[in-house]
Amino acid sequence: MRISPSTGRLQDWKDDWKAATPFAGQVAHGWGLAVGNQISPRTTPELAEAFTKTLEYRKPWEANNSGSWTGSFSAKFWARLGNEEMLQKVLDEHFEKALFPNLTSNFGGFWEIDGNLGITASICEMLLQIHDGVIELLPALTSFYPKGKVEGLKARGGFTVNMEWNGGILKRVRVHSQSGGKAVLRYGEQLR
Repeated sequence: MRISPSTGRLQDWKDDWKAATPFAGQVAHGWGLAVGNQISPRTTPELAEAFTKTLEYRKPWEANNSGSWTGSFSAKFWARLGNEEMLQKVLDEHFEKALFPNLTSNFGGFWEIDGNLGITASICEMLLQIHDGVIELLPALTSFYPKGKVEGLKARGGFTVNMEWNGGILKRVRVHSQSGGKAVLRYGEQLR
């Protein structure tokens, strides 16, 4: 992965080419953030900052109506970057423009599985993420949800997480291991 010396954004290609259609919702070079672990604010902050600049420039959630992968991946990108404000903006866009009356995703008049599952996954990423063996609690909780409770979130390694928060602050967490293994938890800068 390379950062463009001319824009400071993450390059799509090995060479510093300009994208032919930069506003079509395509940001495949964010794969290392949304699906992989090559881009992380904690371990590769320079790549995370460069990809943030890419998102701010391209605004993929504004392509089409955000009812498909364009909104889903955008929400996941912002959750992984820990940018609660932008995450909520994408979720608002999705709920305002991309839902059928039954609350499933509408992408240009078509039912769209990418939007249905992707937005749900992004909301889960707002509440819980696990990278490098650490379960991070409320890593991108937006101010829109100051109080809440969730039960049964699954984390890699065979863990089930139940938690409750109030005023945006974690009040209670219970982690169950299916295999009897130990979990490492992160809440803000605290590790346990």
